[in-house]
Amino acid sequence: MRNMKDALVERKKALRTELGRMNKLLEKAPRANLQICKSKTGMYFYSNLVGEDGKRQRRYIRKEDTKTLAALALKYYCLRRKKEISRELEALENYQQKTEARRIYDSTTLLFDTPVLSPLLQQQLRPMAYQAAEWAA
Repeated sequence: MRNMKDALVERKKALRTELGRMNKLLEKAPRANLQICKSKTGMYFYSNLVGEDGKRQRRYIRKEDTKTLAALALKYYCLRRKKEISRELEALENYQQKTEARRIYDSTTLLFDTPVLSPLLQQQLRPMAYQAAEWAA
């Protein structure tokens, strides 16, 4: 059980670190959003900006303007990744609560750390090691 708990804690820590990085990148990102339109002749890029009064401003971005495209694409990626991280963190929290409530054991815990079941399982799954321990005793 410790191995599984440790893995969950490490994964949640890594996700929170990445979430912090995404938040920092989003603070520096431009206010506009990227819109990509695909047509028969190619792809067109627009920046959409919703003003204070609620009006939308849509501006065409030339393909040569790579700096703006890169900044908007990074913002788009960070927003999507932030949603994924939030969902995964929520799922890990739910899983951890359920396993603690029902005391679900993983295979290594059952094999080595459970007082009653460990000797029984080791006789079945590791017969040579068990016999060697009996011969040595």
